[in-house]
Amino acid sequence: MDWTNYLLDTPLRRIYQDLSKQVLQKEVLTEFNDAYPCVFVLSTGRVGSMTLAALLKYAGNVFSFHEPKPILYPASKAAYQSMQDINMDTWAKIFVSLRGEQLDNSLKLGKGYVETSPQATFLAPVIAKVVKNVKFIHLVRHPTEVIRSGMRRGWYSGHPADGSRVTPLPDSSFYGQWEKMTKFQKNAWLWAETNSWIMKFLETIPDSKKLTLDSKDLYSGQLPALMSLFDFCSSVIPSSRQRESVLSLKMNHQKNGYFPMPGEWSTEEFRQLWLLTGDVASRLGYELQ
Repeated sequence: MDWTNYLLDTPLRRIYQDLSKQVLQKEVLTEFNDAYPCVFVLSTGRVGSMTLAALLKYAGNVFSFHEPKPILYPASKAAYQSMQDINMDTWAKIFVSLRGEQLDNSLKLGKGYVETSPQATFLAPVIAKVVKNVKFIHLVRHPTEVIRSGMRRGWYSGHPADGSRVTPLPDSSFYGQWEKMTKFQKNAWLWAETNSWIMKFLETIPDSKKLTLDSKDLYSGQLPALMSLFDFCSSVIPSSRQRESVLSLKMNHQKNGYFPMPGEWSTEEFRQLWLLTGDVASRLGYELQ
């Protein structure tokens, strides 16, 4: 079809009717499957989740979102802090009330669904219960980079979203000392606790339903990592031109705020880095210098 002439010569009512007919003719899915997957990304934040969402918009079999509304951060924090105290069926109803419409709409339009921001992270057990065949991507980034970004953004220092950021549970060794911890320590704790929590959760699901992806490989456009990503989402990897059109934008790149580069950190900051993140960093294959 000559789309240019079609759009120029066809009345708007006819265009609307034609598009509506195409939507109605799409296959309506009853559930997500390997060909049309539902994928949630789990992370600390500041790991390239916006870039990931933009890349996956080139996947023809899924709708890809970064931070759809309503925001899940408050529910995610509540899940982290009280999951054991509330019946899982209640959590399921909460999640469906927040994301049911988006998931249903994707199925009705015959496509899968991908959500990449960290806001759903601590709801992962609920999502696994509610969404049949759901898959998860653990998007990781070196602790020094996430900590520095968090410090520059003012995490745990009056940031508007601090109220939705997790803090130690009462049974944690950090609970009693939290108020005395420095902002650096709190950001290091957040990196370690979040990634440790995610790894524990991923141990409960089949290998075919999980993928760990390093944001460094994502940012730099490493072909093996991108092929694994799109294969995990049952899609063909986009062209080099399409990939570059996204990666060249450096989406959500930190521009404001100052905190020294790791090479300028104090001996004490490196001691705290090792103390708070060393074990988890090692398990993820990161070296701390």
